[in-house]
Amino acid sequence: MKILKWLVIAVGFCVLVAGASLIAQDKKPSAKEEVFIGGEGTKWKMRLADDKTIYTVTGSVVIRHGDTVINAQQVEYTESKDKKIRTAVIDGGLKVTDPDGEITGLRAAADLNQRKISIEGDVKLLVRPKPSSNNAGGARTQLKEPAVINCDKLDYLYRDKIATAVGNLKIVQKSRVLQAGTAVYDARSEIVTLTGGVTVTDEEGQKFTSSGIVKASLKDGDEWIEAENASATLKVDTEENNSGGKSP
Repeated sequence: MKILKWLVIAVGFCVLVAGASLIAQDKKPSAKEEVFIGGEGTKWKMRLADDKTIYTVTGSVVIRHGDTVINAQQVEYTESKDKKIRTAVIDGGLKVTDPDGEITGLRAAADLNQRKISIEGDVKLLVRPKPSSNNAGGARTQLKEPAVINCDKLDYLYRDKIATAVGNLKIVQKSRVLQAGTAVYDARSEIVTLTGGVTVTDEEGQKFTSSGIVKASLKDGDEWIEAENASATLKVDTEENNSGGKSP
């Protein structure tokens, strides 16, 4: 019986490798969902561990789950027989893309059931500008500079489109720099919520600080900041005017 079992597994694995892809589906017929793992020229290795199957895939690996695409050089995908465990350890050349942005980093761990990916190491989230309601498709939208979130670690709920960033956090948009302990970015509303010693600096070196909660809109044409427990350091023009006095 053991020989027969391993023969069936071996045949299935050969078919899997030949197609260079893995399709995982939810068990409920009414809520089927596919996860593609594969890529041209990838190499596969499979092993069994208790009730789990572990696939190690190397090469130009692609994971496609809904509208989210993950690219990497190596993926170790683990799936339990009952599908309650569907996780991936991802390493090398990591890039995550969806319609709302692009994330790069050194390594990641993904839970496909929770639709969550945790990225670590020199993380950058590029927030793509969306068309404003009064300028959809216009030149201003196309030329608008994106916001970039830099941090050490980022958790992304890719179904809900919510990213939480921590560690050496800095957000750069145009000439504005925001720094804080934690940032939670909602891609659907294009609002970032900052906590933990927030500092905002503009192109003139003016600073805005807050020890409370700060919310900032990154939306094209509707950019604003609101804060609690805040203070500002502003720069005033002190050059002499034509009448010999000084400007107020």
